[in-house]
Amino acid sequence: MSIWHAHRHDPSLHFQRHVKCERLPLHLADRDQLDAALGRRTRYLLIRRIVDVAFVLITAPASLLLIGIAAAAVALTMGRPVFLAQDRVGFKGRTFCALKLRSMRISDGPPRPTSRNDDRITPLGAFLRQSHLDELPQLWNILLGQMTLIGPRPEWAPLASSYESTIPEYKLRYYAPPGLTGLAQVKQGYVSTVDEVIEKIEFDLYYIKNMSLLLDMKIMLLTVTSLFNNSLAR
Repeated sequence: MSIWHAHRHDPSLHFQRHVKCERLPLHLADRDQLDAALGRRTRYLLIRRIVDVAFVLITAPASLLLIGIAAAAVALTMGRPVFLAQDRVGFKGRTFCALKLRSMRISDGPPRPTSRNDDRITPLGAFLRQSHLDELPQLWNILLGQMTLIGPRPEWAPLASSYESTIPEYKLRYYAPPGLTGLAQVKQGYVSTVDEVIEKIEFDLYYIKNMSLLLDMKIMLLTVTSLFNNSLAR
């Protein structure tokens, strides 16, 4: 039995606000409350979808130019492939193909998740990750409705499956569409340990419970700030 189920019938434990840390402890999480929170935000989700599409279309000329320059740099320094297509887990646990510019050398052996100070990351790749230019192709995923500008970051499918098997509450992240940036990204940055993953989930659940246009604006401002913070680059 998962932790959320053990506490779901105790009203005193349902979604107490933790404003300072902006995290929702896993033992306070409840599926019914998540459903209710999203149900009350139907208009907000519609407005956000309109904003997503408008943002992608308005920024398309600049985005395509930056992607073209970055893609040329990748081709010259690392060769092909220039783009990577990864299976990511998104809204309601659905898998979709997320696009990225390649930032690492191609290595032998089976695919493995990126680690802290991964030696496969090239100098150009480090810059692309720091500036988040490697994720610009995911604007296409936003246009398709597979992602949104702000939400829990979609995880690589094999890694998500591993987290789901060890942390039952991990699936609660799927209650909101995945985002290009999110609260966990701007507050926490790179994660590698189980404890850090749990913190990431708690940030995501806080966002899902309290999502609003005001909170989205705050995250966008923090995202711009994080471009100059190496510790938050992934």
